[in-house]
Amino acid sequence: MNKKAEGKIGKLTFVGGFALILIGGMTKIMWIAYVGVFLLIMGAVIDRVLKI
Repeated sequence: MNKKAEGKIGKLTFVGGFALILIGGMTKIMWIAYVGVFLLIMGAVIDRVLKI
């Protein structure tokens, strides 16, 4: 995998997580927000790991 694709995976995970948190907050469905938080953390971790 090239660097550009790896950077996008981290960003997509991060953005996806953020979107899920917003959706969860609006609909008051807590597990959606929890999945969003998990994705947000995963996106940040993936981003950090791949930058090294």
